[in-house]
This record gives sequence, C-alpha cells and structure tokens, in this order.
Amino acid sequence: MKVRLSKLIQTDNPDVNDRLQDAVRRTNAITEKAYQLLRFWLLNQYQSGTPIQPITEGTIKMAFKAIVQPTRGPKAKGENAMVFNQLRPLAQSLWAHDEDGVKLSFILYEI
Repeated sequence: MKVRLSKLIQTDNPDVNDRLQDAVRRTNAITEKAYQLLRFWLLNQYQSGTPIQPITEGTIKMAFKAIVQPTRGPKAKGENAMVFNQLRPLAQSLWAHDEDGVKLSFILYEI
C-alpha cells in the first residue's frame, strides 16, 4: 500500500512536512553521491593495481563524511582516517560543492 508521507503525519503545522521533505531530499542526495563515490574509488583502486579494500560500515560512514560539509565533530581515526583521506579528494574532484548534512548526523551515521 502506497501512502503519501503528508497523509501519515497528523499536524496542522505545514513547516513539519516541509522540514521532513527537505531532510529526505538531502539524505537521498548524500546517499546517491556516496554510492557513486565508492564505485569511483573502487574503480580507481582496480585500475591502479592496488589491493581493493573491503567495504565496511566504517568505509560507508567515511564516504558520507567525505561528501558533506566539514563539521566540528570528531575527526576520523585509524583505518577510517586513511579511507577518509582517500575519499575526500575524490569527492572534491567529482562535485563542485559539499552537501548540507546539518541535522542529519543520526540518519547518516547511526542507522
């Protein structure tokens, strides 16, 4: 059964629907770019002959982090820092601007 999201949310405040739709749109854009970035990164590894690193949960989180605007949050450490340092320059070369990830951290990094 398909139901519009606006029909599920019982509120008289139209701002709630607008903010939710904005969060969905931004999350979708970040997810699509992360997928494209990981594909490009793996292709670069394959073409350069370097061993292809496994895709872990940390790798996916670093792809998200490489795409969104830098924050004052905790910096990547260890293996994740190495992956981030490879992904960030690729993301900057592929897209002219970073995506707005403000108030999406729980959706992007915790789920």
